[in-house]
Amino acid sequence: MLRMDLVHVVRHKVLVEGRTQRAVARELGLSRTTVGKYVDQAAPARKVEAARRPRPVWDAIAERVRREQDAIERGERVGVSVKWATADPRLDPSRTPRELAMTWAEEERKATDRDAG
Repeated sequence: MLRMDLVHVVRHKVLVEGRTQRAVARELGLSRTTVGKYVDQAAPARKVEAARRPRPVWDAIAERVRREQDAIERGERVGVSVKWATADPRLDPSRTPRELAMTWAEEERKATDRDAG
């Protein structure tokens, strides 16, 4: 492994001074492959920018998401359809999720008892 100052000298002689890798290797007593390796590492690898991937789901719902975000900012309730919320009386917005879960668990237990009996 070469020291960083020697690596810098190799890169400078080849890239800036325009000397051949063979001449630099001979002058510094290094292998031509070592000189070539350090010169190749000097140029940063260019990252090819990938093409934009298709986003069919986002394209389909983007406008709705933006409308719902605007509604949330205005303080409106979103995410529950009016038809669904009014069809199920348990979906009272003033009830906590725990209260709803307990109600549903109780109804499930009653239905199980009815089926078993």
